[in-house]
Amino acid sequence: MACTGIELISKQGNPYWARTQDFEQHFEYSGVKIPKGYEFQSTFTPFETQTNVMGIVWAKDIHKSPVLLDGINDYGICGGSFYFDHFFKYVPTEEITAAGKVAIRGEELCTWILTHYQSLDDIKNQLNNDIGITNETGPMMGMSVPQHCVFHDETGRSIVVEPSIENGFKIFENPLGVFTNAPTFDWHLNNLKTWLERTTNRSYTYKVDEPIEQIKLGEPTSGLVGIPADYKPESRFLRAAFSKLLSIEVDDDEA
Repeated sequence: MACTGIELISKQGNPYWARTQDFEQHFEYSGVKIPKGYEFQSTFTPFETQTNVMGIVWAKDIHKSPVLLDGINDYGICGGSFYFDHFFKYVPTEEITAAGKVAIRGEELCTWILTHYQSLDDIKNQLNNDIGITNETGPMMGMSVPQHCVFHDETGRSIVVEPSIENGFKIFENPLGVFTNAPTFDWHLNNLKTWLERTTNRSYTYKVDEPIEQIKLGEPTSGLVGIPADYKPESRFLRAAFSKLLSIEVDDDEA
């Protein structure tokens, strides 16, 4: 599993986001438009969409069981779903419904968010009250698939949503716009900061919300020297982050 996402912001201040979708088995993919008011009948708990969405779905039959892997809604919320093994904490359906929340499977998290919320703050303020992830199996890979998600808005702001607490989510601000897979996002940020301290003259407080600035021309750095070259998520996160931090700003047509 080698999914990596990177957001770039142009000189004009416009955000551009892209991701790889690398997996060790074959899936059927389709591009779709999903209108507001569409009824998802194939999800663990059927629901009606609150926004218009365009994106890429996995489905054996897109008219029966579409699952959004990534997309954008008509409020400019853009993002996608990434594999999140070992660190997810799903719970029995009864625990979710007892808390007054809607139960969905792990692979349905991105679908729910893009079809329900109008801003990143809506996600932060409402998601933990609205849904929980059930551990009951489904049609995708024969399980409730381990997933976490990254989302961006038209300002370039980014957040990470991780089901790493029981019947809930940890939601992080993403100061980099970079994303991969497990471990948890705060671990990736701390790991990056240790590498930046080794390769520059910087020092960090290791608070999760502190900024990580671009490496400017002339700033002392050994760059990618010593950075791991394997395909593990933590190594890909480092290479993606360093590549972005070492990049120069470009115009819209080059972003």
